[in-house]
Amino acid sequence: MTAVENLDSLEWIQKLPIGIAIRDLETQFILQTLKHHNGNRTHAARTLGISLRTLRNRINELTSRGFAVAPPLPRRQVEVTGNDVTGENNPTMLRL
Repeated sequence: MTAVENLDSLEWIQKLPIGIAIRDLETQFILQTLKHHNGNRTHAARTLGISLRTLRNRINELTSRGFAVAPPLPRRQVEVTGNDVTGENNPTMLRL
């Protein structure tokens, strides 16, 4: 199957409104992908097929243009327990 045949089989492409600039289409793709991934930049970049740095640059452009970009969720914290040098149990919080 050629690339053109593959595009014809994607019904969503036929539903795209004609007359929207590529820049505006890219903006909506980025915003919706970030929303879908709850603001997770790494997952959004992977889904979009771009580097994390490129996504961050696009986010900076969007925020400077006044778009509300989904903030990343706070990082999870995991409690790790272990013995310190005194032999006592010393819980430590690690950020993931």
